[in-house]
Amino acid sequence: MNMKNLVFALIFCISYGGVLAQGVISNDQRSFAIDYLSQTQADFLKSIDGLTEMQLKFKADTSAWTIMECAEHVVLAEIGLASLIKGQLNTPADSSKRKDIKVTDQEIIRRLTNRQFKAKSPEVILPSGKFPNIQSIRTVFENERKKNLEYVRVSTDDLLNHFWQHPATGTIDLYQSYLLLAAHCKRHTLQIEEIKANPNFPKK
Repeated sequence: MNMKNLVFALIFCISYGGVLAQGVISNDQRSFAIDYLSQTQADFLKSIDGLTEMQLKFKADTSAWTIMECAEHVVLAEIGLASLIKGQLNTPADSSKRKDIKVTDQEIIRRLTNRQFKAKSPEVILPSGKFPNIQSIRTVFENERKKNLEYVRVSTDDLLNHFWQHPATGTIDLYQSYLLLAAHCKRHTLQIEEIKANPNFPKK
C-alpha cells in the first residue's frame, strides 16, 4: 500500500470509528424508519378521510373511543414522544445500557400493532377534546410528522446510545423510539378500521 492510500485508510478508519462512537444511525436504519413513518402517515390519513361528524363520533359502546378520540390520541402521542426523544438527547449517552434492550426493531412493531395486546394510555395523551374538528387534527398531525420525518432524514445525533423504558417494550434506544412512534400510529389506524367495521357504524 502506498503512502497516499495508507493515509486515506487511516482517515477513513478514524472517521468511521467516530461515527460508531457517536451512535449515528446507519443508512439502512434511516431508510427503514423514513419508509415506515411515511407509510403509517399515509395509512392514518386515509383512515380519517371523508368521514362525517356522526361517523367520527360513533361509539361502539360507552367505554370505547370514537374515531375522533383515536385521532386526537395519535396526534398527542406524536407530539409527546418526539418531545421525549429530544429530552433524552440532553442526558448523557451510555452505551452500556444497550445490553438492557430485549426487543428487536421488528418486535417493537409487532407488539405495538398487535391489537390483542391491551395497554393503558398515559393520562397526558388521553383524548379530551383538545381539537375543534378532524381537519385541525389532520393539520397538526401532518406538521408534526413532517418535522419527525425531516429529523430522521438528516439527524447526526446519537440516537443509538440514549435509552428509555416503554411499558410495552422495556428499554429501547431513540432510533427504535421513532419506529415505536410509527407503530403506535399504525395501532390506532387499525383501531379506526375496527370501528368502521362495526355493524352499527353509521352509513354516513
